[in-house]
Amino acid sequence: MERPALAGRRVTLRTRPDDGCDGNEVAAATLFWRLRDDPQRRGMVAMAVEPGGGGPGAWAAELPPPPAGAVVRWSVLVAY
Repeated sequence: MERPALAGRRVTLRTRPDDGCDGNEVAAATLFWRLRDDPQRRGMVAMAVEPGGGGPGAWAAELPPPPAGAVVRWSVLVAY
């Protein structure tokens, strides 16, 4: 699995479904986020298989628009 990537507000996750190990296919991925200066403002977004996104194992989700000047911390949780 590659590291998640951020482009604008879009987070993508690429997996390698053919790495030779059985049972390691990604069943779901969730994008978690929070504001650095206001940790109570947080949420999660279910990631979806990205249509035309580079083949099997391409997942994507979009962060919500943050307030002006805010820094968003994010992470991805993967379920197998």
